[in-house]
Amino acid sequence: MGSEYLLQDEEKNFLDSEISKIEKIVMMKYQVLVSTVGALGDQRVYTWTSLENPIVTVVLDEAGQLSIPATISLFNVQPKRVIFGGDHCQLSPTVFSFASSIAGLHKSFLSAGLEVLSWRSPSLEMLVSS
Repeated sequence: MGSEYLLQDEEKNFLDSEISKIEKIVMMKYQVLVSTVGALGDQRVYTWTSLENPIVTVVLDEAGQLSIPATISLFNVQPKRVIFGGDHCQLSPTVFSFASSIAGLHKSFLSAGLEVLSWRSPSLEMLVSS
């Protein structure tokens, strides 16, 4: 029952190959990447972004939930500009380790950035809307 919808290995390999081609075309066409932080860590993103095809801008939504260690995946694409969207007063990152919380990793990258940069950086902009 339902087995008539399962793909044969040859069909699956063909479809995977076609999807990969389409993903590569899209990645090489645009210089702005709207993504989750998890997707930035994907090897395909790292492979498709290069000096010949740099990602200029990365837009990350829900940055209020983005932990400081999670931002490491940004190094994969090395964008010139990162736009963090989110509310640092809402849900914070989920941290299960007491030691990590003591070390300050319970704060979001957005909150930590606002604390450190708000008084130093004229380029830091905070948009407030209701």
